[in-house]
Amino acid sequence: KLLGLVFDEHLSWHEHISHICQKIYSGIYAIVKLRYLFPLSVLRTVYMSHIQSYISYGIECYALTYRST
Repeated sequence: KLLGLVFDEHLSWHEHISHICQKIYSGIYAIVKLRYLFPLSVLRTVYMSHIQSYISYGIECYALTYRST
């Protein structure tokens, strides 16, 4: 793991994607549990801080790689 990006011995993104998916699933779970307790604006803030931030961080590095990596 280097600056939040996870590399494996083959320099593929499989480990990083698995790590990000785990983080995103926990954020989605939180939103599902909170959806009846808080207004949409609060849920949007939870989304932006716990889901979108994980998706967008480092996207410049791995978005332009080949599909096989």
